[in-house]
Amino acid sequence: MRAWLARPAERQHAQTLSSLRESGNPVRNILFLCYGNICRSPVAEKVAQRLMPGVEVTSAGFYPEEGRQTPEHVQLAAKSIGIDLSAWSSRRVTRAMVRHADLGVLFDLYNFRDYRREFPEDQNKLVLLGLFLNPPRRTITDPYNKSSSETLEVVKLIETAVAALARQIPL
Repeated sequence: MRAWLARPAERQHAQTLSSLRESGNPVRNILFLCYGNICRSPVAEKVAQRLMPGVEVTSAGFYPEEGRQTPEHVQLAAKSIGIDLSAWSSRRVTRAMVRHADLGVLFDLYNFRDYRREFPEDQNKLVLLGLFLNPPRRTITDPYNKSSSETLEVVKLIETAVAALARQIPL
C-alpha cells in the first residue's frame, strides 16, 4: 500500500512548498494530523507553538474517538524536551479544521491516504513532516507501541522536523 502512495505524497509535498513560496503569503494556520492525535501530532503542535509565535497551530487525528489521553511513555518523552501533555485530550479532524488551515502536516503515508479519502478537495495544502528531515523520510513512526527509548527518538525527530519546517515555509 505504501509504495503506490509514496510518489503522489512526495509530489504533493513539493507542490505545496512551491505554491507557498510563490504566493508570498505567510502561513498563519497550521494543522498537524496523525492517526490518533495522542502521540505525534500533539508533540508537533506544542513544538510548533514554541517555535512559531504568531502562527495558529493545532492538531487532530483520524481516529473516531475524541478525548483520549497521551500514553504515559509519550508524556515522559515529551517532557524531556519541555512539553507537558499531561492534560492532552485528542480531537477528531473536521472539515472546518482543514478549511481553516493554510498548511496540513502529515506524519506518514497512511495519514496521506486518509486525508485524500476524506478531504479530496483540500489536498493542495499538504506536506509530510518527515520530508523536512535530513535525510528526508516519508514516515515518522507512531510511538504508541514503542519502547521508551524509541519514543524519545521519535519525539526528538518531530522536534527537529518542526524546526526545519519553520525555516522552510513563509511565516
